[in-house]
Order: sequence, then structure tokens, then C-alpha cells
Amino acid sequence: MGAGGFLGARLAAGLAQRGWAVRGLVRRPGVRVSGVELVRGDAADPEAVARVASGADCVFVVAAWVHRRARGAEAAAACFAANASIARASAEALSSSVRPWRTVYVSTSAVYGTRFLQARETDPCHPATPYAEGKLAGERLILEAARSAGLPAVVLRPSSIVGPAAPGNVPLLRRASALGWLPLPGGGGAPKSMVHVDTVVEACARVAVVPLRHGTVLNLADPAPVTPREVALALAASRGDRLRVTSLPVGAARLVTRTWDSTLGGRAGIPPLGAFLDTWLAPAVVDVGASRARLGDYVVLGALESLGQDA
Repeated sequence: MGAGGFLGARLAAGLAQRGWAVRGLVRRPGVRVSGVELVRGDAADPEAVARVASGADCVFVVAAWVHRRARGAEAAAACFAANASIARASAEALSSSVRPWRTVYVSTSAVYGTRFLQARETDPCHPATPYAEGKLAGERLILEAARSAGLPAVVLRPSSIVGPAAPGNVPLLRRASALGWLPLPGGGGAPKSMVHVDTVVEACARVAVVPLRHGTVLNLADPAPVTPREVALALAASRGDRLRVTSLPVGAARLVTRTWDSTLGGRAGIPPLGAFLDTWLAPAVVDVGASRARLGDYVVLGALESLGQDA
């Protein structure tokens, strides 16, 4: 499910390249993925999910509302509902006609919250965004439906995904670092877990065939976290540029964000910056001991070293 998105398209193509017969569900017309049979439909529609997943040995639920800002209570509710309904549709299909050998639900490390260090799969979850809340709800829906149907299901929690044309904060840093001087709040030293999209694809391929108990949850990330400062410097180096990174005092950054949010943050199309700053300053690191123990060394390309190649 979600074969037309950034991760879904890469996963579908990667599995086809490995010799799998792949069928993917896409919402938009005109999507093309090499070697993949694509079926038009909505991932939130149980009938569409059942149609594309019928006869499959493994079902990957990748579709999501992500990297779209949920501004205001109404948009936040829509974001949560979209992600939860995608999982609910897959859960309903699992409970009826679709009986794959395994279902893999791709969630996110954001379920742990905005500040975490060496988060393990058994740690409490504190989702702080509608996206993360919807994904956590999706985990529970999929696992319960699969358990009731007597089918195994696994949850993957990738950290921040990078790669060619990846959405998110890396493109923002790429543009900012091109200026030659970059002031970063707090110096940009908060460690973050990251993972290259091809590493996620490799992990998914292994999860589909490795014996795992129902309900297994695995974090996916490079073993070593990186900092925004390191990312910015790597992006500049990939272009052969010199970059001067300076530390913007946190107090000054908070004053700017408070002023911005109080004057502009409530207007249509103007995102609030306070929550973004809190996320920026917080560590967000997962423990990958469990996934490496069960899947082996699945890292295809290090997130930091990939930045130059994906430029």
C-alpha cells in the first residue's frame, strides 16, 4: 500500500529488482514504477486494499500522510484520521479475504516523541504530532487484526529517512548551507538517528523472509546518529563548498520563534516555529540492537555518506 510515495515507490522497485512479483496500490494517475504492477485505488478503502493484496505472500503497508503540515485542530484531526484509516483499511482486509504469510506495517520512530535517547522498541511511546499519533494507532490496529486472524504481522519504525528527492528537513539544510554561512540554534549539535531509503528497503526485504514472531517491533536506523551540523557540513562538502557554521544562542532563537508565532503563526499558510525549534534542539536517537540482531547488518548506504551521492 502506498507504492506511489517516496518510500513506497523505492520499496516496490527494490523488491522487483530482487526478483519479486510486486503489485502496488497507488492513488494518483500516471504513476510508473519499473517492474511493478500498479493498481489505482485509495489505501483507506478496504476493498481496494483487498483487491491489490489478494494472493500476496507479504503485504507492506507504507502509505501515509507525512511531510504535510497539519495547521490547526481541523487539519491535525485530518492528519490523524488519514493515517489511522489507512491502517484500519488494511486491518479490515486482513480480517476478511486477504491472508498473507506476513504483514509489515511501516510506522515511524516519531512514536517515541520529540526527545529520546537510545529508545528501544519496548519503551513507552509519547507521540507528539498527529502523524505520529496516527501511526501508533495504526500499529495497534494492524497487530490486533492480524492476531485475531491468526496471521503474523511486524512493525518497523524507521528514523528520519534520507535519499534522492527525500522530503523533510535535509532539503532545507541543503538550500541553507549553499549560502556559505549557517547559524544553527544551539550549534546544531543534537544527535539524530537517520537512515537511507535503500537501507529501509533492504530491511523490509529481510523482514519478509526472516522468521519473526507476531508483534515484533523493530527500529531502523544507522548505528551512529548524526547532528544537523554534520549534515550541513556534509552537504556543503558534497558540492565542494566551504561552510561556516555558527551557534545561534537558544534564548535568541526562542525569542524569534515566540515573536513569529504571536504575530504570524496563526495566519493561513504560516507554520508555527516554536514546536519546530523544540524538535530541532532535542536528541532523537533510537537503539538498533534488536533489528541488527534479527536482520543482520542491513545498512546498504550510510545516511551521512549518502548525502553527497544523492545531491
